[in-house]
Amino acid sequence: MFHRFKLQFDEPLSNFAFNFSSCRYNEGAIKFARKFQVMRAAAAVTADAAQISHATDTVSFSNSFHGRTLGALNLTWKQAYKTPFAPLAPGHSFAVYGDLESARAAIGPPGKTAAVFIEPVQGEGGIFPADQAFLQGLRQICDDTGALLVFDEVRPTRYCPPRHQRIRNPL
Repeated sequence: MFHRFKLQFDEPLSNFAFNFSSCRYNEGAIKFARKFQVMRAAAAVTADAAQISHATDTVSFSNSFHGRTLGALNLTWKQAYKTPFAPLAPGHSFAVYGDLESARAAIGPPGKTAAVFIEPVQGEGGIFPADQAFLQGLRQICDDTGALLVFDEVRPTRYCPPRHQRIRNPL
């Protein structure tokens, strides 16, 4: 399986992990984003590492489903999935899917949000694709604030290109 997977890429794969559920991917992405923000803050400041302030919050969107593990539950919209495990970790906000002003408000100023999680095509309760302009605007907001942009998606085959192929470097 690995050999067939590797043949789909033009460059060699040295560091990657297979995940067969998106919630594990999202758990890893949360950890990666927070570590990335710590390293970014440490590189920008020469002070004592214990006093470095870095972005820790996460943002996701209305009607999203990112999984049922504890970290992914923070990102998931539906309260019924979250209630049995409350209280969840603080530092998460929701924005309205498709609304850039709502996203900008939830993400906040630079240094607040570590990562923004979005499903380019939402599948909870129907099929709802994000508008290309919305995804491009979200990319710009993340660039402006230093937040990482994480696409939570399923791409069934290499013959099914993602709708967001013009969006630069989502995680």
